[in-house]
Amino acid sequence: MWQEIDARRRDVHEALLAEGNARLRGIFADPVATDLYFGTDNLCRSIIGSSNGRPFLELALESARAQRAKYQFERLTTALAMINGQSVVEIGPGMGHCAFYSYRAGLTDYTTIDLPLGIVAQLRFFAETLGPDRVWIDSDPGEGTRDQIKLFSIARLPNRQFDAALNVDSMTEMSLTAALDYLSWINQHARAFISINHELNPFTVCDIAKYSLSATRSERSSVPGQPIYFQETFIVDQRGRTKSSLFWLRIKTLFWSVALRIRSRVPLIRPKIVPG
Repeated sequence: MWQEIDARRRDVHEALLAEGNARLRGIFADPVATDLYFGTDNLCRSIIGSSNGRPFLELALESARAQRAKYQFERLTTALAMINGQSVVEIGPGMGHCAFYSYRAGLTDYTTIDLPLGIVAQLRFFAETLGPDRVWIDSDPGEGTRDQIKLFSIARLPNRQFDAALNVDSMTEMSLTAALDYLSWINQHARAFISINHELNPFTVCDIAKYSLSATRSERSSVPGQPIYFQETFIVDQRGRTKSSLFWLRIKTLFWSVALRIRSRVPLIRPKIVPG
């Protein structure tokens, strides 16, 4: 899926690699005229065509994804209150709406993980909403300050502890292996995991959590206005973070992943129906 999306964003990729910043400045001046946000928001060339002269920030804060992010922020703060936490890592943050609302509310210890072009999309949004000094990316020197949103690529995951990990509408869009790897990482780096995902893909967060997440689910409910989406909160079992338990958890996950791949390649045998 993301290969198709990246193909639409080829002009952005080429602008990043070009000598000089003229093409990139043009894209950042009016990102809706490109597909920079395709796959994360409707604010892109392939869906709405153009901004019709309206400021990007005005459109970004009025979009349907922005309104949904307010609900996501509420669920996140509820989960943080359960564990008296303040630090957040969001996997696949889209444009960055939830991070923006969290930062504005005082949750400034916020980290995101995404694909490279996703980071570019978030930088454009955060630079205008929060200011460029409030953003740190993993190619910058140092480790970033507490009042900067820290953006990591999937090539180098942050090596620190977080109170909560958040994923919205992307974990079940990944390959099974990638989703399982993220849950294994969450086992070691977060005290709670909040998932808001739909259940129309081959696997659900609930499915993979049974095999890759050493945690207890404390909540599951449908998302208002989005009946195919479910919000789940998992409290990670701190006692389960021993080397032994994680080792066997990974072994079990490996066998389950292989079994699913074999099953997907074996044609379904249907009984013949003989006309009566």
